[in-house]
Amino acid sequence: MINMWLFIIKKIKLVFYNIVFKVTKLCNLSKLKHDFNHIKDIFIFYICTMLSNQSQYAIRGVLYLAIHASDLNKLGSKEVGENIHVPVPFLAKIFQTLNKEKLITSSKGPKGGFYLSPDQLSGNLMSIIQCIDGYDTFSSCFLGLPKCSDENPCAIHHLTGPLRDQLFNELNKRSIQELAKETKKGKSHIF
Repeated sequence: MINMWLFIIKKIKLVFYNIVFKVTKLCNLSKLKHDFNHIKDIFIFYICTMLSNQSQYAIRGVLYLAIHASDLNKLGSKEVGENIHVPVPFLAKIFQTLNKEKLITSSKGPKGGFYLSPDQLSGNLMSIIQCIDGYDTFSSCFLGLPKCSDENPCAIHHLTGPLRDQLFNELNKRSIQELAKETKKGKSHIF
């Protein structure tokens, strides 16, 4: 998971360096050159905080289930929450929501708990984010304007749109199982 984020952040940095260079050149903003690192940090912080805590917890919980749970070894939200350092009642509600949307599976009883079916393992993180945060996460305006689109862009829409689109595509492309395997191999971590 961390490797994916590092990859995405590196791509974002490259695009952002390009954007700042073009804006600086276009507008002849010499002060912008001096404040570049500050602006870059704000932009990267914004991209990384597009996801709510609930979505972040959902992703971590689902990846934990993908690694440690199965049809024969179901896990409770308490065990998962304690292992990934997430408030258990909060994670229980998240898991209920994901189960209702059939993004994870649950069973009741003494051997009950949560796990991912093979179909769910082949799903992507974007479906989890959209289930928790809705569809507006990757379509909202960077400046917070209510009306912003390709036809009616804000001042920086054409600069931020490609970054948002790239992140959206990466989250749609990678399967939960693929990310879980990377985490299991130690290439990334979830807690």
